[in-house]
Amino acid sequence: MALFFAGWISISFLIIKRSLRKVRPQSFLFVTNLFTLAFMFALVVWQGFPHVLPKFFITMFFSGLLDTVALLCAYRALRLSPVSLIAPMSSFTPLFTLIGAAIFLGETPTPLKLLGVVVIVMGSYVLNIQDIKAGILKPFKKLFAQKGVRLYLLSNLLWSITPLLQKKAISLTVPDRPLFASFVGLIFTTILILPFVLASRKRHIKVIIKGNFGWLLLIGLGGTLAQLAAFTAFTLTNLGYVSAVMNMSVLFSVLLGALFFNEDHVGERLAGAGIMIAGAILLLV
Repeated sequence: MALFFAGWISISFLIIKRSLRKVRPQSFLFVTNLFTLAFMFALVVWQGFPHVLPKFFITMFFSGLLDTVALLCAYRALRLSPVSLIAPMSSFTPLFTLIGAAIFLGETPTPLKLLGVVVIVMGSYVLNIQDIKAGILKPFKKLFAQKGVRLYLLSNLLWSITPLLQKKAISLTVPDRPLFASFVGLIFTTILILPFVLASRKRHIKVIIKGNFGWLLLIGLGGTLAQLAAFTAFTLTNLGYVSAVMNMSVLFSVLLGALFFNEDHVGERLAGAGIMIAGAILLLV
């Protein structure tokens, strides 16, 4: 299920990047959420509505709030930077989790986890290693000078927190309904995006739907199945294992970005992405 989610994330990156060439990120995100909610609602009705404890809606509201900021940043990042360059930034997510655990929970990183940090940093260096001739620190400077990379890093910082809230919310449903939790979270996200959409022209929404109807249907169906897979995976095994498998989306995205958008330096980015995934796995074991 986690591998299916990883594959879908890579494919959705391509669809979203293609569509964002001519539309506003917040408007496109709002429309894709509406299509996804329609498919999700059908599955939620088929599964049946669970009983929920009061804290469920509070937990999912905060998850939705974080997701809103993360998604807006991610969509903007996809518009600004190559897929093969920003996708590897997902490997920083377990690093953010490690730092948070050290600060707020007092957990001391093991030597293996510290090695994972070093490996992730090495991988990010390799992403732009072709610029080393301009100075030993040039690959880092060029990578983090890109606004798209910085925005996607912020997204992944927030996404290192949301699975914890989502897993907690699922435990507050009787019986467990992973998709229902995802559905409620997406409702909150859509409502929170609405003010940004209302500030733009209404005609813009009609143009998005008319020009991307087939892609929107695919995003809605694929997004629903991917959310069902991800939230179910959270309930079946350790979050660390799920996150490690989901990181495979990095490699898929680099390859698909090169194939469909003819992005440059795919060899270096594929090598860097592979190294970063290895580091992420070290953090999760």
